Amino acid sequence: TLAVTSSGGATTAGRFCSRMLSGCRSILDAFMSILITSDQWRNADSFQRQRALAKLVSRCSLVMELAVGAILMGDAVQSFWGFAFVGSAASGGGGRLPFKCVLGKMACAHLYLNFLLSKRKKIAAVVGSVREGGGGAIVNRVLDVMIDPKKEMGLSEDDE
Repeated sequence: TLAVTSSGGATTAGRFCSRMLSGCRSILDAFMSILITSDQWRNADSFQRQRALAKLVSRCSLVMELAVGAILMGDAVQSFWGFAFVGSAASGGGGRLPFKCVLGKMACAHLYLNFLLSKRKKIAAVVGSVREGGGGAIVNRVLDVMIDPKKEMGLSEDDE
């Protein structure tokens, strides 16, 4: 908790900060109860909450790294295709890229994919968890939240 006090005791700024922090905590609890089941989030101590957040951030980061790798690889393949097969006549008037640029894109994609291959075990674990029912669990969780959000956040009907 945050307490802003002066020599005379609690001030208006202190009450405002206290309300602001409690509001932010309520929003965070509601959001995390949707992402992680409400029982796991609400009954967890700070260490367990930190581990759950770290796991969630790690998975999101890994998915983004895979997306960047796919974009780099697609760009390199498209550049090579345009250089090798399309030529300058069909490229829309912009001319084709010089070989040095195409080679640079391919080298960048190759280096990034080597980086992803070094993280192969983590990628395999995430893909395996999705294949073993994790993907279906995500869809079911999203549908449950859409159907009855209060229940999924751990709120009863009379709590507001």
